[in-house]
Amino acid sequence: MKKLFVAVVFLSILLILGCSKNAPSLPKDDSVPVEESKPEEPSANESKVEEAPEQTRTVGINATVSGVSIDPSVQVFLNKTKKVKGYSYVYYGPPDDSMGYGFYARGNLSKMRIPKTDFYNDSFFDTIYFDAGRKTAVGYCESLGVCNDQKSAVSLDFSKVYRVTPLEFTSSIRSASVNAEKSSEMIGGRRVEVIDFTDSSGSNGTVWLDSTYGIPVKVIIGSLEYEYRDLLVNVVTEEEVVHKEVN
Repeated sequence: MKKLFVAVVFLSILLILGCSKNAPSLPKDDSVPVEESKPEEPSANESKVEEAPEQTRTVGINATVSGVSIDPSVQVFLNKTKKVKGYSYVYYGPPDDSMGYGFYARGNLSKMRIPKTDFYNDSFFDTIYFDAGRKTAVGYCESLGVCNDQKSAVSLDFSKVYRVTPLEFTSSIRSASVNAEKSSEMIGGRRVEVIDFTDSSGSNGTVWLDSTYGIPVKVIIGSLEYEYRDLLVNVVTEEEVVHKEVN
């Protein structure tokens, strides 16, 4: 009987060991698939950080040109100068403000009438022909009954005798806006627009633009004042700004 009990216990142990050997094992931690983490979306109260766009300076509202900023209402008048082919005026300004010079301009060429006959290097002249592109100035004595020699040319220093033209002022404008106090006025029977501007040299000033053609009739920069009186537009031909040879 005792032997039978021992045999039963022994068989029971063998059965238990066999079952534990065949039982399925639990998966290890490293065998569990891990889901990749996705970047968090910003909440409604958070904003995305974006690169700042490259800055440009504007002309008016839509156009962009480096270094230029002109109010659209001013640009309308400046664009009118495209209709100007040739013009004449009487210049009053630096260096001899009280003396008026008759000017005739067309493109880079212009002619200046001197109120009184001048004298330089033993030659008289009362008219100077300019080429602003080439920076040349040549004087002639052209007045009949006054000039004995109408053929001799007198070479002059361009930088000393040249007078800046109205359209050269407009081409040098880099920023401009309508003057808030004056807006528009009348000068010499012409309606003009009063504009505050900064030119290419960084100087600030005020210009009075003819409303019809966009040509300055008056300019003030600091203590300097320029006037272009008796303005006539599209009346000057190419022949009038070139010296005619006398036989």
